[in-house]
Amino acid sequence: MSQTKLHHRVLQENWPAICRRLQTEDGKRWVKTKNPCGDYPLHLACYGGHAPPIIIRALIAAYPEALHLENDFGFKPIQLAQSNYRDGHPYREEVLEYLEAYSAADENRDENRDETNDTNQEEAELPKIVDISEDGANLPDITFITSTTCVVCLERTADHVVVPCGHLCLCGDCAKKVIAKTTKGKNSSAQRNCPVGRCAFTAIAKVPNAVQTISGEVPTQCIAVT
Repeated sequence: MSQTKLHHRVLQENWPAICRRLQTEDGKRWVKTKNPCGDYPLHLACYGGHAPPIIIRALIAAYPEALHLENDFGFKPIQLAQSNYRDGHPYREEVLEYLEAYSAADENRDENRDETNDTNQEEAELPKIVDISEDGANLPDITFITSTTCVVCLERTADHVVVPCGHLCLCGDCAKKVIAKTTKGKNSSAQRNCPVGRCAFTAIAKVPNAVQTISGEVPTQCIAVT
């Protein structure tokens, strides 16, 4: 069976190697490649029923479209995860929550894109750092707590929320990098999307005690990114 090296690393359950591969140009291409059975790396990770949440999240972030693609047997990743992560497995609940949350966010992507296109893009306001003086006026109503680890560096604590989609997915350093990229120019529209939901955003804010926040509600106090 012909598969990419990324497929093989998933089958071998070599989690550190998967993270390293996804940072390479080859890995970014392989994550969008299916094997002869129609499985993308995300499908194989869900097949095994052992992949930790951080690997599932990294594969989704690298190629969110795979969430909605069926393999040749007619299964989407979430269906495979529901079947193969056994009841009581320590990763089952968190992995299924990720898949459901990311699927919902990705399904809203086109709607958000249409709303963005209705505005004059040349006049559109660029994403910004949330000013604490705004008293939380532009913060999202709901925060999707996808993980305690940043989806960009896969190392530091995720304690910054993207506005308005509400994905808690960035550390402070990576939040600054994302803002820096989005403010380079109005023609860089591909860089103006949430790393998780891929929807357009207007700001990024730090959420105090993000790791301890489990209710899904945005805390009343939000600190500006500095």
